[in-house]
Amino acid sequence: MFHQKFKSFLTLLLFVMFLANCSPTLQDRLRIYNSALKYFKKGNEALSRGVYHDAVVNYRKAVQIDPSSAEFHYNLGLAYYHAELYVQAKKAFQRSLQFAKKSPETYYNLALVHYQLGEDTDAHEAYENYQNLMQIQNPAAVQGLMSPPQPSLMNTQTALKIQQN
Repeated sequence: MFHQKFKSFLTLLLFVMFLANCSPTLQDRLRIYNSALKYFKKGNEALSRGVYHDAVVNYRKAVQIDPSSAEFHYNLGLAYYHAELYVQAKKAFQRSLQFAKKSPETYYNLALVHYQLGEDTDAHEAYENYQNLMQIQNPAAVQGLMSPPQPSLMNTQTALKIQQN
C-alpha cells in the first residue's frame, strides 16, 4: 500500500516537473512578446499610411512569433479588412476573440466583415454581441447612442419635409 502511494506521488511529481519545464517562463514570454512587438509597430505604421499589404505582412509576422496575442490578431483583421480581404479578416477577428472574448471592438468589426460577405445573420449576431458588451462596459455611452433625436434635430427634419412639399 505504501509503495503504491509513493509510486503515485512520484509519478505526479515527475509530471508537474515536466509541465514546469515545458511551459515558458515569464521572461521567455516577455521576450517573445517584445520580438513580435517590433513587427506589430511596423504594421501599425503601414496601416496608418494606408499601405495595407505591408501592414498585413508585418502583422502576420507578429502573429507567427506570438500567436496568443488578441491585439496582434485584431490588427491583422483590420489590415485585411482595409485591403478588402474579408474572408481573411473574418478569420483574424475570430482568432482574436479566442483570446479576448469580451472585446466589443472586435465584435463590431466582425459584424462589418460579415456584412461585406453577405452574411447578414452572422453580422446581426456579431453586432448584438457588440451592443451587449458596450452596455456592460460603458452603459452611459450606449444610452447616448440610443437616445431619441434632440428637439433641434427633429425641428430641422420637420423643416426639410415642409420645404419639400
